[in-house]
Amino acid sequence: MATPLFDRLLALCGKRCDDPELVAFHAEEGLPPPPTSLGRHTPERVRHTEHGYDLWYIATLKRPESWPPRVGAKGFVTYLQRVDLRKGFAPHLPAPFALDLDPARAQALALRWGRSRETHVHTVYRLYEQGERYLEVRFGPISETKPMYTALTIDQVDDDDPRLESITREALEALDRKAERLTPPPPRSQRTFPERALFQSAPFPPVLMEARQALMAERADSAGDEEGGAQGIDFDFYDDRRVEFMAPSSKSEEHEAEFYVFGADGTGSSVGFWLVHDAPLAEQPVVFIGSEGDDNRPVAKDLPNFLALLAAGIGPREASLPPEQPQPLPAVRAVVEKYFPDYSACTPNQIIEDATAQYRDFDARMEELYYDQRMACLAEYDD
Repeated sequence: MATPLFDRLLALCGKRCDDPELVAFHAEEGLPPPPTSLGRHTPERVRHTEHGYDLWYIATLKRPESWPPRVGAKGFVTYLQRVDLRKGFAPHLPAPFALDLDPARAQALALRWGRSRETHVHTVYRLYEQGERYLEVRFGPISETKPMYTALTIDQVDDDDPRLESITREALEALDRKAERLTPPPPRSQRTFPERALFQSAPFPPVLMEARQALMAERADSAGDEEGGAQGIDFDFYDDRRVEFMAPSSKSEEHEAEFYVFGADGTGSSVGFWLVHDAPLAEQPVVFIGSEGDDNRPVAKDLPNFLALLAAGIGPREASLPPEQPQPLPAVRAVVEKYFPDYSACTPNQIIEDATAQYRDFDARMEELYYDQRMACLAEYDD
């Protein structure tokens, strides 16, 4: 027999975020109000830790009453698409169902089962139904014996279902822009930045060229050892300054002038100086700028510390989770000793911790810059 919480959550699947019944449920459960979304394809999660469930809201629920997507005053209107049931929900799950079913037991209990239409690599068992709403358990591909998740959800229709109102790709993209314009601006940086012209004509530092050659030599020496030495470092120096890293769609010379990029990893993430001090390049912090717009973090408080970190066998990407036993790079260490003979040696952890402590506002600054860039890109559509 189903429990009151189980029945209520099942009945709420498919409800719009501003539905009075759904709003009341959130309030009764002590949850924040049902969320809207600023991204058409961005799911929003609301978790109830004690009761053991996650409410997943999406803007693209494919049902006649919820399609096409809509933009309201705060972003995309969302719908409760799925309720993931976690360990704490076990007392509310009706018998004979459980959160730790194996595939054989799930198949025996299933009303119907088959491959999921989304990926064709998951096996989905529908265990319980109330009209178009149901309880399902999904397996694979990570584990063949443990469920990926057990969830309450609602039927969606195929993309070509005639009951769905048609909408063009151009109209959907216009909705995306409308929602993005609603993004609240992040806090503005309180830093006082130096005159950028100081660095515009600065030549590529010889120390970086020698470090580049040293890293290449270390990599050649460790050829054949895929994990050892320089082979385990996902980073390469450029041979000149790059400025195009922040311009996937809209170039901002003012923003790019805030950085002096001198290298990258295999994903296209950038590494460079963050020009925040009225001081030489070598005294500027070295930062990592993620290629996907996230994972933005300080790596070292200055160039000597960055090269010392590299000499210890840890690259800028690896600095977020340093290996336990990195292999030192003597050729890079020689560059540090040549150009910075007075450098006081620090451990890799000290280098990373000092940078994080001094420049913990870097990620927030990147959010500010990306926001400005997105708004400038949107303004191009208004012209």
